[in-house]
Amino acid sequence: MKAAGVKRLVFSSTCATYGEPETTPIVETMRQEPVNPYGWSKWCVERVLRDYAAADKEFAFVRPALFQRGRRGGRRLAGRRSRPRDAPDSRAPAGGARQAGRRHRVRTDYPTPDGTCIRDYIHVEDLCAAHIVAMKALGAGRCAIL
Repeated sequence: MKAAGVKRLVFSSTCATYGEPETTPIVETMRQEPVNPYGWSKWCVERVLRDYAAADKEFAFVRPALFQRGRRGGRRLAGRRSRPRDAPDSRAPAGGARQAGRRHRVRTDYPTPDGTCIRDYIHVEDLCAAHIVAMKALGAGRCAIL
């Protein structure tokens, strides 16, 4: 990054860096204690970025932590938001996971038209727009954990 002149960076992380918190909601000031390889890998990169920022006062980064409820959705058609076809709240993938032995039961008692849960998705274009806003807000030497 130094050789390429990179002075600002947005690093999309994950709430998995917080592990199994004692309280919810999870807030940025909580202790990070990852419990799986994905969380550890993201936490390690965050540590490297913090150390790099401490060594180079012109470098700045922002780390938004995405939650599973913030899964990235698919393409946008005519201004409508869409979600991936294989979204985990869909009955077909859930039933297939159950048959494959990866899920014990498919819950179908939610107060929705088909009895399955409704999950929130953020569209990839909105995610990109948020990253751009975060990047523009960064000043030299600033590090933000969101």
